[in-house]
Amino acid sequence: MVNESFDLVFDRIFLIKEAYFCSVKFRFIIFICIIGLCPQSVGAQSNDDKSEGQVVFDMINEANAMVNTEPTKASELIQEALKKAISTENLRAQGYCYNTLGAIDYKLNSYVLSATNYKKSIELFETVVDPKGKYNSLKYIGHAYEAAGDLETAQRYYLILLELAQNTGQKSDYLKTLYDLGRVSYNSDIQGRAKVYFNEALKLEEAAGNESGIAKLKIWIGMVEEKLGNDEQAINNYEQSNKIALQNGYDEVYQQSSNSIGNYLNSNSRNSEAVEIQKKAQKQNILRGNRSGELDNVYNIAKYQLDDNNPEEAIPYIKNSIDISKELGNIELLTDANLMLSKAYEQQGNYDSALVEYKKYLSLVDSVENLQAKRELVALKMSKQLNEKVKELESIKRELSSTLEASESMSEEFESIKEERALEKREREELEAGAERNRMVMIMLSILMLGAGISAFLIYRSAKAKRRANQLLALKSLRSQMNPHFIFNSLNSVNSFIARNDERSANKYLSEFSRLMRAVMENSKHDLVPLSSELDILKMYLDLEHVRFKDKFDFSFEIDDDLEAETVEIPPMLIQPYIENAIWHGLRYKEEKGFLSVKFVRENNQILAVIEDNGIGRHKSQELKTHNQKQTVSTGMKNIEGRLNILNDIHNTNLDVLVEDLFENGQPAGTKVKVKIPFNINKEAA
Repeated sequence: MVNESFDLVFDRIFLIKEAYFCSVKFRFIIFICIIGLCPQSVGAQSNDDKSEGQVVFDMINEANAMVNTEPTKASELIQEALKKAISTENLRAQGYCYNTLGAIDYKLNSYVLSATNYKKSIELFETVVDPKGKYNSLKYIGHAYEAAGDLETAQRYYLILLELAQNTGQKSDYLKTLYDLGRVSYNSDIQGRAKVYFNEALKLEEAAGNESGIAKLKIWIGMVEEKLGNDEQAINNYEQSNKIALQNGYDEVYQQSSNSIGNYLNSNSRNSEAVEIQKKAQKQNILRGNRSGELDNVYNIAKYQLDDNNPEEAIPYIKNSIDISKELGNIELLTDANLMLSKAYEQQGNYDSALVEYKKYLSLVDSVENLQAKRELVALKMSKQLNEKVKELESIKRELSSTLEASESMSEEFESIKEERALEKREREELEAGAERNRMVMIMLSILMLGAGISAFLIYRSAKAKRRANQLLALKSLRSQMNPHFIFNSLNSVNSFIARNDERSANKYLSEFSRLMRAVMENSKHDLVPLSSELDILKMYLDLEHVRFKDKFDFSFEIDDDLEAETVEIPPMLIQPYIENAIWHGLRYKEEKGFLSVKFVRENNQILAVIEDNGIGRHKSQELKTHNQKQTVSTGMKNIEGRLNILNDIHNTNLDVLVEDLFENGQPAGTKVKVKIPFNINKEAA
């Protein structure tokens, strides 16, 4: 009886051990399967840590050598280096990997990601106390933030680097950072501070006798003086730079200073002097065989002649600039030259030739925009793929750290249970065989489930990436459609002047319109632009429309003092179509003179743009349309609606437009449009 009870107790103990053994061994096998599916192996590592570390740094150096020439290969190599650095927990090597990733992202024009990777490298170098690595990352992080448009943060890092360079005696870095701080201050319109930095750099260049550096700084100081309204000091600095560059054969600086002098004279209505400066520079560039500089000269001469209403003098130079642009493959300048030639023929009254050249210009604009869009998309795709892989490596690093600790504990338990199992009775072998079969079934099921989960995740991620890419292409397409629509609507005003034989007004209007068009096309390259830039475009547009319809309406343009127009960013060409509708469909048909009010105010955490007119109203405007017009949806309104939907989806924001019909004594009395734009639209939203 005692023996039977003992056997029963032993059986229960055995079954408990067996169950625990199965559970632990099962978890261990699943762990091995997961490790086998991971992109990197943790099974075999070199015992020679120094040798392994040297391999990683050799890979980093090789990737650095390829950043500018083969960024794709450089990114693949640095990913492998980062894997090894993570697997060996080499934080210093990880810091240099992120430093190289910052350089690759900068090359791919992903400036925000570049700055993020440089910042990670600085944090890692601070952790391992590597001042040399930290200094190396600080040399480039300011440029990444500056290229991303964050001038305030760029200036902060430049100041840190300036102090470090001064303390460590790095004279060349100290001088270069003075250039950087001067440039950022100039672009931030803090001219007094820019002047201090450039003058400090000039003292160092003069002390070193570096004529090239002196000539370059004279141009910058001249630009600052011109911004400050000190015309005499500005032209003196430009001329000094020009003289130094000519004497020493600095072709690029000579061309820059000649352009600065010419543009200054042109802006002060001294076009004949500006032309002579460019002709002098052209002779020098021809002697030196500098075709790129010669192209700048002939283009500027044509521009100054055209500004001075001398189309006959301008046309030969324009045609010369077209020939050189084709020879050098300069598509952007070729595009501008065709537009200039169209304007020259227009000034001559040769409207047929003007139309031919304008069509060439529009064709070139489309090709340039398409090429730029393709380049941006490829760079964006490469940068996104690279950083997604880096994020996966970081995630695997965290998972492996915890999983390896668990595996060590399971291995010890497994060995202990295995030793006890060897001493048990032979009659338990059949039960063990059955348990083994069950375990294998569970393992296979788990592997299948894991594979299905990974496949589903990859499919979801791929679909999400394709959807975002399609949205970006659609948004680019809608933005590109706004330009032709806006251009052809605006050209109607030129036609009206020509129809009235008012050539002087047409020329003046076309000149202002070309300036507006250049600003519109520059803004339309970007998803978001500063509010100040968009406000300038709206003011120019309103001024032009008021020239044509001055008898139809007056207008006011008000901006809330609380709005920081330089720092707030909004989508380009979002407000203009509503102003255009108010003028063309509301105020134009009103019998007496109307009024248009445009206001920008701050409302909670958003910008509120209010466009209000006292025109004939939407209902009356619809009645006045022809049958064909009623069948056609406004291109501008349709595009705006499509852009709003895509922008809200991509940036996870809430752009909204409300249209309200106004009434007075029961009669239509105009229209009010409210456009609500949130602050701080997230550029990086998925």
